[in-house]
Amino acid sequence: MTAPSLLSLLASVTGDLVPADGSGLEMLGEARRETVKSVRSGQRDQFLIGNLRPQKDLSGNLKAELERLIADTVAADTLPQRVLRRDHNLPRSLNPRDPLPSTAGQAITKSLGPFMDQSKSEVALDVLTAIPLIPIQFQGASQPFLYISLTSTVGTGSSLTLGSGSIWIPASEFVSDPTLPASSFVGVSIQSGTISFGASIPLGARPIAVPATSHVLVALKPSPEVNTPTGHFSGSPSVSGPTIVEFAFTTAGGSLASASNIAVSLFGTALSLIWEPVLPRYVSQISRIEFAFRPNFNSFSITANDSQLVQFSGTAPVSFTGWSLPIVISSASSLAAASGAGGVSLWLNAGLQINLLEQNFNLACGVCVFVIEPTLLVLTCQSGQAAPSAQTIPLWSNSMITIRPQSSPMLLYLSENTGIEAWSIDVNFVASFDQPRTINNDRVRYAEPGTLALIKQPSDTKIVFSSTSSATDASLPVISYALKNFLLGASGAVGISGTASFVNGAAPQGSLIITFHLRFAAPLLPDPYTTTTTLVPTQDGPITSIGLFETSINWTAGQLTSLGLSLADLPSISSQKSISPPKMLSRAVAAAGGSLPTSNSPQLVVREGTAILLDLSTNVSQFGVTFDLGSTSTSGDEFSSVSFSDLMIQAPGTGVHVIALPAVQWEPVSTPNPIVANGTTFPSVLDFPNSGSVTDIATSSVTLVPIAPRQAIDNVLSTYNATTSSNVAATFTLPFGMEAQAQLAKSTSILFGSPGLAQVQPTFSSDSLVGGDQLSITAPRSRLILPKPGQQQISPAIPGSLTQSRTAVFQGTSTPTTVISTVGGPPLASDLATAFNTQFSTGSTAEIPVTRVDISGFGESVLSEWEDPATMTGFSKVEFNVLVGRTSLEVVQFSSVCYPFLFRLVRTITIQRLESGVVVRQDDGWRASSTGIYADPLGAIITHPGVVQGVTNVTNIRDLNQSQTVSNDTIALSGVQYDCDVLLENVIAGQSTSGAVPARNLTGYVLITPNQNNGLTAAEYSQLISQTGPLGGLVDGVINIGKSGQTMRIAQVGVGVATDTSGNPEFVMAASGTPIFPAGGEWSFIVINPGDTAPSAIGTGGAVPLIRQGASTFPIPASSPYQFADPSSLFIAAGSSQVANYGICFAMPTQRIAFFDPVIITNQTPFAITSSIPPILADPFTLATATGIFPTLNICIPFNDANYKLLISSSGNLKLQLGGSSSTTFTTPAVQRTLIQSQTATEIAYTNDDKVSPAAPCQVTIVIDTSNTTTPWSFQMTNFSLLSVVPSLAVAGSTTNTGEVSRTVGNFSGDSNTPVTYQNTRLVFGPVLQPVQKAMQFLQMFGPLAPFMISMTNKWSIIATLDIDLDGLLFALQKIAPGVEDFLKQIFQTVDFQYIKHTDALTTYSDMQFTLRIKIPIVGVWIFTIIGRFTYHVGTDGKSYLLQLGGGVGASLQFLKFNVFAAIEVTIDAVLGNNTWGVGASVIISASINFFIVTVQTSIEARQLFMMTTCTDSKGNPAETTWGLTQVLVAVDISIFWVCSIDFHYQTEWDVILNGGGCTPNLAGAINVGTPE
Repeated sequence: MTAPSLLSLLASVTGDLVPADGSGLEMLGEARRETVKSVRSGQRDQFLIGNLRPQKDLSGNLKAELERLIADTVAADTLPQRVLRRDHNLPRSLNPRDPLPSTAGQAITKSLGPFMDQSKSEVALDVLTAIPLIPIQFQGASQPFLYISLTSTVGTGSSLTLGSGSIWIPASEFVSDPTLPASSFVGVSIQSGTISFGASIPLGARPIAVPATSHVLVALKPSPEVNTPTGHFSGSPSVSGPTIVEFAFTTAGGSLASASNIAVSLFGTALSLIWEPVLPRYVSQISRIEFAFRPNFNSFSITANDSQLVQFSGTAPVSFTGWSLPIVISSASSLAAASGAGGVSLWLNAGLQINLLEQNFNLACGVCVFVIEPTLLVLTCQSGQAAPSAQTIPLWSNSMITIRPQSSPMLLYLSENTGIEAWSIDVNFVASFDQPRTINNDRVRYAEPGTLALIKQPSDTKIVFSSTSSATDASLPVISYALKNFLLGASGAVGISGTASFVNGAAPQGSLIITFHLRFAAPLLPDPYTTTTTLVPTQDGPITSIGLFETSINWTAGQLTSLGLSLADLPSISSQKSISPPKMLSRAVAAAGGSLPTSNSPQLVVREGTAILLDLSTNVSQFGVTFDLGSTSTSGDEFSSVSFSDLMIQAPGTGVHVIALPAVQWEPVSTPNPIVANGTTFPSVLDFPNSGSVTDIATSSVTLVPIAPRQAIDNVLSTYNATTSSNVAATFTLPFGMEAQAQLAKSTSILFGSPGLAQVQPTFSSDSLVGGDQLSITAPRSRLILPKPGQQQISPAIPGSLTQSRTAVFQGTSTPTTVISTVGGPPLASDLATAFNTQFSTGSTAEIPVTRVDISGFGESVLSEWEDPATMTGFSKVEFNVLVGRTSLEVVQFSSVCYPFLFRLVRTITIQRLESGVVVRQDDGWRASSTGIYADPLGAIITHPGVVQGVTNVTNIRDLNQSQTVSNDTIALSGVQYDCDVLLENVIAGQSTSGAVPARNLTGYVLITPNQNNGLTAAEYSQLISQTGPLGGLVDGVINIGKSGQTMRIAQVGVGVATDTSGNPEFVMAASGTPIFPAGGEWSFIVINPGDTAPSAIGTGGAVPLIRQGASTFPIPASSPYQFADPSSLFIAAGSSQVANYGICFAMPTQRIAFFDPVIITNQTPFAITSSIPPILADPFTLATATGIFPTLNICIPFNDANYKLLISSSGNLKLQLGGSSSTTFTTPAVQRTLIQSQTATEIAYTNDDKVSPAAPCQVTIVIDTSNTTTPWSFQMTNFSLLSVVPSLAVAGSTTNTGEVSRTVGNFSGDSNTPVTYQNTRLVFGPVLQPVQKAMQFLQMFGPLAPFMISMTNKWSIIATLDIDLDGLLFALQKIAPGVEDFLKQIFQTVDFQYIKHTDALTTYSDMQFTLRIKIPIVGVWIFTIIGRFTYHVGTDGKSYLLQLGGGVGASLQFLKFNVFAAIEVTIDAVLGNNTWGVGASVIISASINFFIVTVQTSIEARQLFMMTTCTDSKGNPAETTWGLTQVLVAVDISIFWVCSIDFHYQTEWDVILNGGGCTPNLAGAINVGTPE
């Protein structure tokens, strides 16, 4: 259960009680604790005999006491309990229509009291504790039919023996009556008993399960309640029996199977009752189950009357007699022990006569019933006739009440063995009361039916009045009652209740409560005032009730002693239609503020929708009050805590606030020279729609205070300054959109003072002048901590919070811009107003930067200059000059730091009133207050400056109107640009007279969010850089790196992030630019980025970063090298693939060298560029594969180690030194590199190739010396092999380089003056071309053959050719067979073998072609020709074969040593290639002239082929394409013996798809064969 609900129940049961004679506060506290335990154990209702009235009117102290008691009370024990409140200390209600209490029939654990309620009646509180019970249930039944109080049962058996204890039976087992309440039980206290189950069953189960067919008998010996009278027991009742009873149970229900006789005696008549086997019945009027017993007579007579209140007489017929058990409404788990064995019901018809002695009222009873128990006798007359007599009872002066019995009243009579007897009867009341009086001075009158009761106790007699009007609220007229501070619109009296002593027909002393409907409550003040409510509500239709209020009247000796008012039901002032509540500040204000140690206390809440009374006179300086009589209190429960005192409505101080109009006027603010930020202009003029919220001062005290300004002010001051202090919350405005919420609490620490709160009221010598009221709030000051000599400490501030609101208006439209904003619009995150609120409005830094403020209804006065000179990132000054609500000056100054150079800067905004009255604003903009040398105040940021030592002379700082946020958007920074001088190390060009390099438009970010660490953490700074990039900007200067002689033009400076070995971010300044290299070669920088396989040229601008390890906080070690690397590489080993690796590239026409991760060492001479990574050589063949500035590294040749240096001379020249000496030669590692690879062909480069004969190592000699102006570089490389492999042509049995076609072996040589050439080359055929090799060996027997033609072209390609023709063969043959030459020349026109090897950056192929042409003479010079040609092509584009056979006619002429030939021929062609085959024909026109030494051949060849290509289409289905191909080839060949061969081939072709197939035509280059260009 929630605390408010628990509090509500506790207040309803015990809130109106005070100790009486025989009890005390300790016992009352015990009663309340027992009530809390009962509620926590499950009790929610049935606390009271009669109707429980909600208790709404709790004083502040009582409410606090109940809340404390709830907090301190632990839950009940393992068994639940219940409590029962008995009004008038009687066992049942005096209302004859009320049934017996739901807890009747249960034994009381303890009874607490007596206490006194507000009507001066005695009240007792009974506690009933549950007992453990064992349920017994038929199998398949929904609930048990019996509960027994045995502690345990085990084993099996057919019966149980019961000892002394209790049994409980659901009442529904006996009767089936729709009016029977749910969860009803009847119980019997027993001495002993037995239970027979009719069969053996398990007894240890819970519940004990009985077979559904069983007939269970329960035989009991009841234990009746013992009658030990302590006073006169009127009627002398006695009950004996039944001594034995037997209940029977089946699944159909239960019954009384048998019982012994009962003997009864009452008013002198004795009765004997005999059990009858009749079904029991439930009687709702008396809340009992009755078992029929037959009497031994038919009528009952009163033969002896000993009552002191009632005269009984007469005889009445008996209609029913029986043994009756009271109904208990409870859950089974909450049942207590049974209190006895019930009693006897004696029902009579008309015949008895009753005379109420004190009133002399005579009543002829109708049907009535006596319930007779050992200790109690109750008579209820349900109908009767009363004599029409009346009695007038005087109360206090001029007040009286007249009583007349109703014509057919109900009557209740009870008598206890304690000597108490009482009666109650239905009557009609007619009353006239002298108090309260209406505003017309009319008396209160009341005429309604009700109940009159008389209670005779041994000590006195009391009379009790009770009546509630049946009239509806709408039918009652409005009657008004005036208080000192409220006008209550109410109805006439709608109810009375009271208790008084009764002596001789009068009530000389007593208490009376008169209840009224409350229609409205209009607040009043004695002086002129304004309010948010109207005096009389205006609404359509009747003015309905908003609650009830009561007047309580006490009198003694017939004289009025007190008149009080209270709220019986909660009125809601805010529900009145006449109220238009102003928009008030709605926020919870913590009672303890700032960092001051304070005691725990409740929050103070300023709510919306409250009513306001504002005094317009000078008597209280135009202060007012605001209050809320709504349905919720400040703690969120359902109590109003509103009461009345001295005819004033009062409430706890928490609900009554002191208010005043807004404390300062928010006037228009003009900005004559607004700052323009990135195209956005600060708006001018800024206006305000109003002056903000009202001033509101509240206290946490629950002390009741009248709702009036003077009393409320006194209460705030007295409760705050009391020994036991209450907290105070104050809401007020400060100039130009600022709203403050002060939180004042007395400090409990000896180190810290307390905020001050006092009344300031000047005095005057003249009695006619009185100073106005001012509430002065002052900031607390430290008690022990004193400023250091010469050091200014932070000014004290008022605890609380200060917010710069965004309520300004520009040109009639709302704008988020404030008077302390730095820009004219978004982003708001980097706005100074946001920073202001972050520092002063939220979190641990929240406070009001004001040393004192004096608040008055006429306006506040503030003369405060708050300073925090030590802050690095936050507001360092806030100043206000305000006099009685008018502002003359406001100054706000913000101090911060700009990243990346960490220079300090401030910004000051001044708002002041000119003599003309106009308010103007001046924004000084950002101004640097220090140099930028990476001075992080906490050392959290470690910066490695490198050659960028910092910045100085920072000027012209401009807003960019851009922001960044870090740390989950909790910290904001604002982008700026500025001009400055950059301090570069060893500047030799571009510097000013100061030695620094001027720079313009550098970018930085200013920390805007106030930070208690006075700056960003390393993680936050790292996040900023990841979002913005390197910051910094462009510069233009030349430096001598480390004074090494290597110069560099710096174009940009910026910061990056490196992660140290512990995983922490550190920050590295990089100076990026272009190193200045000497002449004598092409020097440049390259970079290989993570994931790349080949380096690339530096990007746009060619800027290379220069960094150096060494924190700014310590001298940089001389051994720390200068690195050409990104900042992120600072702590990463050279050559790591995680970062970009920069390198110096020295480019020669056909080869290049890369020096990766270069560093400059300056702690030893001579200065040099070196690295821990070996240089890498891109040889001419490898370079041929490059698609960029440098080939893929894994096919390049690494130097044998990293022991190299590029020595730097004083003039900046570079000289390569290898191996730590002057050597320039190294032997390459044995490297096999695949340059080109496809499915059909592969090109492999070898160094140190041992597969050639003779084997020789590959050596590289590189000379670089830029000081040698004649030959700054030279290059030599020996024994370099290039191998062509066709895997599909592998020779069986070969294990090395399977499918090798040929190797080209040679040396490279050249320098800066001589192009590098491939020299001393030779072509070695592999296993695939062994027949060619053998043929060549055969031919070489006859003499030397023509050499291989190997060359390098301008298109990064290498070509090797071998061409053996007829002339060459004949020349070789004539030496060994003279005459053969002439014979062969007559038969063979052409015998030609041609081999071509081609390698470039992307492709490689080999072509072999054999041509044979035979000539047959015809007539004269005319001949027939027969031609055959076979062409084989293999390469990266695949393999193909072309066979041509045909013939033709021509002419052959021999003239001197010249031979002329011409022919036209036709061939049939067949071609086979990759998934392609075809047939066709060619026409060849050829001619040749042989000048013996020089041979010129020309030919034109036209070919038409029809081809078919097969494939699998996009859907996975087989497909084929038929296509036609037409080619024309023009060739001119000039051969100069075996010395030179000049070939020119031109080819063009056309193709067309004939069948629309889905395959792409595919044919390798066999049909394109010819000597390359």
